[in-house]
Amino acid sequence: METVCRHVARAVISYQDKILIARLKGAHSFLPGGGVEIGESCEMALQRELFEELGLKSITASRFMGVMEDSYLENEKVIHSVSHVFEVNCPSSELENHYPHPLAKEDHLEFYWLAPTRENLQNHNVLSRSVPELISKFMTEQKSFFFTDMQHLSIKKRM
Repeated sequence: METVCRHVARAVISYQDKILIARLKGAHSFLPGGGVEIGESCEMALQRELFEELGLKSITASRFMGVMEDSYLENEKVIHSVSHVFEVNCPSSELENHYPHPLAKEDHLEFYWLAPTRENLQNHNVLSRSVPELISKFMTEQKSFFFTDMQHLSIKKRM
């Protein structure tokens, strides 16, 4: 089975004691952001992705929250994803336009605000599987973390 590696930058954007969550219409929820292209930094990827997805123009990655490494099956391929997660600042004047109903610029996405508790993140099935733990631990301990959930290792063993 083919394995594809994916380098991703994810944003935790807070406003009114909630964080912004993205949802692929008809599918799963996740932290906003996306793939880091060759020659692009994580912050550059976040700036590009958040502009494309929401029209946000003035974002900065303020704090590194951690790394989530996981794997999943998609279209008969194993996707090995490494996500760098950042707390992202955006001027209130830009976020006001997206509260309480964020306006997606891409048809396949929708966004919503969620109180960032472990239970809420789990109940909304925010992916990757490590998101609830990463965010709750970061909020309480104020340090970055590394989480891994490498399903592909057991997939390869079965082959």
